[in-house]
Amino acid sequence: MSTRDWHVLCVPPIDRFEGMTPLTSYVFPATAAGALADPYDAEYLIGERKERLEWAGGALDALRRAGSKVHWDGDFRHEPYVGALLWGSDGALYLVAKQENNGTCFIVSQGFAVPLPPTETIFFSTVVRESRAEAADLRF
Repeated sequence: MSTRDWHVLCVPPIDRFEGMTPLTSYVFPATAAGALADPYDAEYLIGERKERLEWAGGALDALRRAGSKVHWDGDFRHEPYVGALLWGSDGALYLVAKQENNGTCFIVSQGFAVPLPPTETIFFSTVVRESRAEAADLRF
């Protein structure tokens, strides 16, 4: 299994999002006034946002592609959230999307399945394989 593969889990409703960041705030974090005093600072910031946007695009595309297998209808109750596990050199990011039906939630992560408590129910799960050609198509 490739570290580029996406894991998509369908779980019961999640109603607590403490410690997670709304997707738009993750992709476009606030920049302090004067933070771009040097051209290299601007270049770094642009690169960081591009990486975040590519990751978010990949996660949302994986959710869309896994749709029929995990019963994703394509409608958000609210903006998705991004969380991070405290281990792994890449930050171990995951996306949580809540569906506008009965609040069913979907957890999307790249390269690993998000570990859940033993008492948590997983309704459906799948792995969305990402070939090198598809990975190239996700670049912005």
